[in-house]
Amino acid sequence: MALKSTNLTKYLTRYAEPEAALVTAARRYVFAVVVPVCGESHDLIEGWRDMCDHMPVGQRVLFVVVMNSDAHTSDEYRRANDVLLERWSRGGTRLTGSECPVWLVEFPAYDVLLIDRHSPGWQLPIKAGVGLARKIGGDVVAAWFAAGAIESPWWLSTDADVRLPAQLHAMWSSLPSLPGVGLLPFEHVAGDEREVDVATLGVELDLRYHVLGLAYAGSTYAWPALGSCIVVHVETYVALRGFPKRQAGEDFYLLEKASKLAPIISLAGEPIRIVARRSSRTPFGTGRAVDELLRSGDVEAGLSLRHPACYEWLKALLVNVRGCLEQGTIVYLQEWLRHAERTAPFVVEAVVRTRLEPELSRLCVNIEQVHLRRARANEWFDGLRQIQFLKVLERTLGCIPYRRALSGAPFVGEAARATDIASAVAHLREIS
Repeated sequence: MALKSTNLTKYLTRYAEPEAALVTAARRYVFAVVVPVCGESHDLIEGWRDMCDHMPVGQRVLFVVVMNSDAHTSDEYRRANDVLLERWSRGGTRLTGSECPVWLVEFPAYDVLLIDRHSPGWQLPIKAGVGLARKIGGDVVAAWFAAGAIESPWWLSTDADVRLPAQLHAMWSSLPSLPGVGLLPFEHVAGDEREVDVATLGVELDLRYHVLGLAYAGSTYAWPALGSCIVVHVETYVALRGFPKRQAGEDFYLLEKASKLAPIISLAGEPIRIVARRSSRTPFGTGRAVDELLRSGDVEAGLSLRHPACYEWLKALLVNVRGCLEQGTIVYLQEWLRHAERTAPFVVEAVVRTRLEPELSRLCVNIEQVHLRRARANEWFDGLRQIQFLKVLERTLGCIPYRRALSGAPFVGEAARATDIASAVAHLREIS
């Protein structure tokens, strides 16, 4: 997919948020980083320091910071927004051309484009949430790239609780020439509370276990959905019409759509480090999962993982689906389901709920070319439907204590013998 200026122009004209109309850059930036900010302090820039200190002389990065809140935002987060907004705007230059207030704040090695979607009259709509904040930032980057203010068509979606790698700029020069989406390596690091640190590692363990389980099953949707680590090409971004306007899960849905256009690339290099902390900024996600683990009272005892047999059944299903696609008949799936009916009827229920059989039959009847059948089936039985399949299995097989799950999982390597959460995560990082 070559870069097409017509696609970019069409997107900016028809689908971009109003903030994208602001293109008044006096400088040229190597690449851009989009950061939604809610309830943060000025200390968040410490997470950018290593990367910015290692930028080559004369090269600058643009941080597009979307300060946001909505009618449901807590008073604590509102006050923090007020303080940071006042501090940064006081030292910045107010720009014109946007409906909402925008400032350009200059720092020694980078600039911050501060977009105010927090102050009265400019708050985000309820339920649009962080997804809209990311979309506003991404739309601005697309517009500034189109205007020649940003050199690279690739930009980073991240969060305020990260420490960016010192050599991130070096990775930028090695990004593919073709459009797509890349995922930077990540790891969670200790914050200020030991209990929160352990619970956050537990959430990371759950995520890595799930992704490895999907990969073991042969899923093409085996990637971690973390809004902190997504590198997206402008052309792919506009083809997707930006981030979904959701309170949470916007990262997953963006990757889900992107994977049907181009491969999701796992990028090499130093990881983005996500600082462990309490957070209630979104209705689900890492912060909420950490809170749930903390409420258990004992994270080591309270952490459970989906039974590994769920991924075994997904693997068996995908093998049979591929057989049907190769031969152009659903006989393979029907025979497998008849056998499963006798030994594991809950698997049949899960397949029925996905409506996979009639869809597979339709594809086999209507599409002659095997490669087209494969592509259409993969698009239809996508990451979301595969998770729905796993969740139906989970009702019967359940979630089990994490040590037991790891010891029975054929896809976790040395983590199978881990004695605590930290060592399990360390092992999974090596093979993820």
